[in-house]
Amino acid sequence: MKNVTIRKLSGNFGSIDKLEAWYFENFYSRLKGLMFKKNISLNQAGLFINKNENIVDSAIHMLFMNFDIAVFWLDKTNTIVDKRIAKKWGLIYYPEVKSQKILETHTDIFDKLQIGEKIIIENY
Repeated sequence: MKNVTIRKLSGNFGSIDKLEAWYFENFYSRLKGLMFKKNISLNQAGLFINKNENIVDSAIHMLFMNFDIAVFWLDKTNTIVDKRIAKKWGLIYYPEVKSQKILETHTDIFDKLQIGEKIIIENY
């Protein structure tokens, strides 16, 4: 599993300037994602990148999760197109519009990123 850095195009995430994300790129890491982790710190995240922009492949579940997360769906230009707080053990969450990337973060990041905002993904 590869690590990538997430930055805002302008500003920061409140008290932190970047997120360190696990890039879930193969089948097993995508299947497991953040499941079974006890929690994540404010500067940690998970990143999933699909081959194409669509709604179905961008759906997530929260089964076996021990904590709630903030989920941001991004298009191919890294613009946030939807966001939601996903509750632990929730069955399914999906974006309202097509997306290619899914960024899962600590819930405290939810208000730090807005729909229409662009982010930078480094090292992937």
